[in-house]
Amino acid sequence: MESLKDTYSLHRIHSRLRLLDETLICNTAGGNKLRKLEYILAGKTPQGIITMGSVYSSHCMATAYWGMRHNIPVHLIIISDEYGKDTVRQYPYLFLSYKMGATVNFTSNESAYDFIEDYKNNYHDFFWIPGGGHTKEGLNAYKELFIKIFTDNKALRSIDWILLPYGTGTTALGIVSALHECKLDIRVIGISVSRTGERCLAAALEFVNKDCIKNLVIDDRFAGKYGQKLENQNIYFTRLSRKRVLRWTRYTISEVSSIITMKILPMD
Repeated sequence: MESLKDTYSLHRIHSRLRLLDETLICNTAGGNKLRKLEYILAGKTPQGIITMGSVYSSHCMATAYWGMRHNIPVHLIIISDEYGKDTVRQYPYLFLSYKMGATVNFTSNESAYDFIEDYKNNYHDFFWIPGGGHTKEGLNAYKELFIKIFTDNKALRSIDWILLPYGTGTTALGIVSALHECKLDIRVIGISVSRTGERCLAAALEFVNKDCIKNLVIDDRFAGKYGQKLENQNIYFTRLSRKRVLRWTRYTISEVSSIITMKILPMD
């Protein structure tokens, strides 16, 4: 697989909107998770990989794909309070991970911590990757990407904001780190599908300092709705001057994690 470091797909979808579509990285398991894995596993040839996620996890699917391409065993720990013998087949990402050769294990939310620690001890030669690729290396993947984007596209240095879904936050933190290094005053709006805004910002400080996240805004109206579908299966985000800036259809909230939107200010 070719390096993703110099590869990105930036599209003009409106006179004042640009869309960075990371799903085009790879036909099978494209997305921000695959880019992060390239950085996390750079220079490593582990005996195997252990990671975790939910039944909807694109990170788990990307890891399974990585293992298949590099002939490395991948063991997935799926956290769910409802699972049975047919669970793997019920969820497309999970079923594809299984078909790509990943070993799939289930545990409940209550037992997850002990299960994961025991599993890591039993497979101590395997390389552990936190859920979502939430690591400093994963952050650096998007820090370097956005430094390159702003270097290649000078006009984007005057954009007003960047909008993206916010899970573990690694992608967004990479972006704000790039903005901080480039000394750009651009807001990053993260739509949290998991945690409250307060928890998101507290967790962010594990990787970056307060100055770095001063322009990070967390919209937590979708917090706790990861994997859920809205009644009409449409997702609307409304920002700035009450204008609808983007509409995605037929996606669950867990499936839009690779769509990043940038708004360009009117030129003087």
